[in-house]
Amino acid sequence: MKQKFLTNAADFITRVPHFSLVWGDENVAYLKKRYELMHSAPLFKGMEYPEYPNKLNEWFPIVMRGRKKNQPIAATRMEIGTDVNFGALTRGMIDYLKEKPGVSVHFNHEAITVD
Repeated sequence: MKQKFLTNAADFITRVPHFSLVWGDENVAYLKKRYELMHSAPLFKGMEYPEYPNKLNEWFPIVMRGRKKNQPIAATRMEIGTDVNFGALTRGMIDYLKEKPGVSVHFNHEAITVD
């Protein structure tokens, strides 16, 4: 049975690119291996992995400002990332529940342990 508790996903889910940024030899090697293992999987098709400063300056202009040119740095980007606004999701769920018979919602109460 399919029920629509929340009618508009755009109220709490936003499409945003997902980035990972690392620096230092060990971290760059790790991210590169991670990218090599993931980018061929269908869920990660389109993942990008640059180590060159021009692309990183484009993606992270403030983060890249003032960095040493010889510092190892790399990033991955997935355009299909999402961000969940858990506050909006929670408010939507509570608004739904408040309309149900037998449901009471109490705010600004302290929960205590009773022996």
